[in-house]
Amino acid sequence: MNTLTDHWGLIKERLKQKYAHLTDNDLAYIKDREEEILRQIAEKTGTSREELDQEVREACANAPTVPNAVPAAA
Repeated sequence: MNTLTDHWGLIKERLKQKYAHLTDNDLAYIKDREEEILRQIAEKTGTSREELDQEVREACANAPTVPNAVPAAA
């Protein structure tokens, strides 16, 4: 199971919250182009790829058990 694919909806929402300037196009998931997408997001946010990878790992670790579920806003 690919964690990035399984939890992209959650990852996308977390990144949009933290980096409001990212567009839906910036965060569009394209199968088999994950590395390119993450590199572009890192460039647009001014973070290192390692920092972005850590954010993605944290989002996945806190993800609900249902893939692609986005938690309700508090």
